[in-house]
Amino acid sequence: MFDKFEWICARYEELSEAIVQPEIIADTAKYQSYLKERANLEPQAEAWRRYQALLNDLAQAQEMLADPDMADMAKEELAQLEADIPAIEREIQLMLLPKDPDADKNVVMEIRGGAGGEEAALFGTLLLLVIATVAVNMPQGYRSISSSMLQMDGDLEHSAVMLGAGRLRAVRDITIPLMRTGMVSTLLLLLMLGLREMSAILFVYTSDTRVLSILVFHSFENGSISYSASISLVFVLLIAIVAIATQVIGIREKKFKEPGH
Repeated sequence: MFDKFEWICARYEELSEAIVQPEIIADTAKYQSYLKERANLEPQAEAWRRYQALLNDLAQAQEMLADPDMADMAKEELAQLEADIPAIEREIQLMLLPKDPDADKNVVMEIRGGAGGEEAALFGTLLLLVIATVAVNMPQGYRSISSSMLQMDGDLEHSAVMLGAGRLRAVRDITIPLMRTGMVSTLLLLLMLGLREMSAILFVYTSDTRVLSILVFHSFENGSISYSASISLVFVLLIAIVAIATQVIGIREKKFKEPGH
């Protein structure tokens, strides 16, 4: 009944040697195929190795019974092995059952709006992705804005109020201009973080609202390495543009604050 496992172990070893060969690695399709086949055989090969190790331990324990000095320890080990071997035999027998032909196929779960009011209608919309991204990155934005506010002298705003300006006008004409650099930098930072965000979006996107990070992930998982690399290049270019824009804004703000400007 267990003859098949000898072939599985031999095939597993063969694939383990093949996936480190340069000519196999150079062939992307074959390399991915070998990795997938090896991953499917690994649980069975490991279970068979554990079973063989237990059988060897059982034989050694039975030999130790003949030694009076080792007999007590051998009996304890035999009792444990007699409990472990049937358990792993059942595990191996289950592995011999025919595999579901659809087990390796991707499953797409789509959440649609239903009963529940306006909140339920958020599912499957870009607005939900925006809310999820903002919620995840809000702590980072709060820390950046707080740092900008802590660097300001609160007496500037109080002086404007004492000279007759309203509180809103003092914030508009003094506080916000002084925080402009920090606010713009924070927005650009959050934009870069949002572009690569996937942890929250992974649970709320649908087939109609896939963003770049999800598209890269799905393309790679489906074996479309070239397509995934192309999208990743676009990804990198977008982030580079945002990073350059941040630098340009910082340089302009620095020149604006210099004397004579």
